[in-house]
Amino acid sequence: MHRIKNPYRNAGEVTQADNPVVLGSDSVKTAGSSNVVFNGAGYTHTIGRVSITINPLQAKAGGSATVNGNIRRYGIDPVIEHEVYRDLIKERVTLKSPATLRYSYDLGLSDWVTNETDESRPVETLDANSTVIITYPYTKEVINYAKDSTIDINPDRWGNLVVYVNGEDVVVMPKPFALDATGKRFEMDFKLDKKAKTITVSGDLTGAKYPVTIDPTERVTNGGFETGDKTGWTTVVGTTAYYTVKSDTPYQGTYYLDVIGASGYSGLRQTINYTGVTSVSGAWAVPAYNRYDLVLSNRWYDFGNWYIDFPGQTVKDWSVKSTTPTLSGSSTYDLWTYSSTHGHMDSISADPPISGPPVADFTFYPVMGA
Repeated sequence: MHRIKNPYRNAGEVTQADNPVVLGSDSVKTAGSSNVVFNGAGYTHTIGRVSITINPLQAKAGGSATVNGNIRRYGIDPVIEHEVYRDLIKERVTLKSPATLRYSYDLGLSDWVTNETDESRPVETLDANSTVIITYPYTKEVINYAKDSTIDINPDRWGNLVVYVNGEDVVVMPKPFALDATGKRFEMDFKLDKKAKTITVSGDLTGAKYPVTIDPTERVTNGGFETGDKTGWTTVVGTTAYYTVKSDTPYQGTYYLDVIGASGYSGLRQTINYTGVTSVSGAWAVPAYNRYDLVLSNRWYDFGNWYIDFPGQTVKDWSVKSTTPTLSGSSTYDLWTYSSTHGHMDSISADPPISGPPVADFTFYPVMGA
């Protein structure tokens, strides 16, 4: 029987695609769609309209943190170190002697104002061939209320902890592991107590040589755009397009990505780990006549890998496109448009053989977590 591997097993690894964010003396990170505020040894990470607060319960009160670049270190025993990237918080906790590592947690959703395309005010222009080009240059503010969404945390089948908003995974805490003083690795587990709102890291450390360092890294995911923004995605350098997250007609959950192409090719991108990925998919809709195509591709110019071509010549309701990639290891996951393309995109994922959470290693960076 083939055993499906944990798609987040390498999520704690930092790659060249992860952009470090230098911490100031106040130890507050602000970087586009994600920010983190530290409070003692704990932190609150805000991703769009989602916030997750994590506080280690056994950390001693008092004392001050030392900051070096994007690394923040706090405490003596245990020593708690946070390595901060664009949408990745890599945590390491060093125990000098046997102890139980426990956290309290809290989840929150805020109301969210999105600046959305006003489709009631189209503008028609003619190109050099006298073809009518329809654009939507006007926007409007729309309030998306927290009460209209759901947020929850649950373990997945591999033992990762996943925060879900409207059923879509937004934050993942990959299954933890420990390294002892000799470099020996010990697989650990999360025990979740939703009533007490605590997370306990447990495992058999028999024979471990102290100090032991435990790695419960956190990563962000956003396959269904349920943060209310484009967390995890960045515009491809050298291209221009208009991408907004909207909530009027989603395929799944509350949000979807609305895209209107600009001149030439335009793209959104993040880097993911294709190892073990046998299916990539996304939901697509064409709300208005399009002269050009919508493309979902890891390399839009390379037909030898996977390529989803959705000709936008007629209006189409939501449909799901899926195919098999031929890549392994880290490569980009792109959304491409051309010229005045107008499309809707949602529920983008890269799955192992049996449907599971997406695998990602972000360049913006967290389909979404690694």
